[in-house]
Amino acid sequence: MNDEDLKQFIDGLNGIMDTHANDLQQLMDYVLEDLIDSYDALIQQREQIIDKYIKFITFALQDERDINKPIQALMDRKHNDVAELEQEVAPIREFKDLLFNDNTSDNELEKAIANIKKI
Repeated sequence: MNDEDLKQFIDGLNGIMDTHANDLQQLMDYVLEDLIDSYDALIQQREQIIDKYIKFITFALQDERDINKPIQALMDRKHNDVAELEQEVAPIREFKDLLFNDNTSDNELEKAIANIKKI
């Protein structure tokens, strides 16, 4: 194999590696975006179901004197559940932001991965 053939071979390998890296990046972006969208939908659904539950209690217990306690308990649950889900997805959001940022250091990415491992 002469020098020109070797150069063409290396250029071909580099092209394949670049294409593969771009494909993997697109796949990772798709998977992470879908995961984040799923969490966002779950959070929205949780908020909506609690709101519906509160409306039900308000209607069903409208003749009761003190319906504030169950409503307050549901509001607290809603805020706690949403906060928990947001905390759960936060490391994924951070990882995605860092992964596709050209200025991200290896150390920052390693910290983000460590946060994901703590889930």
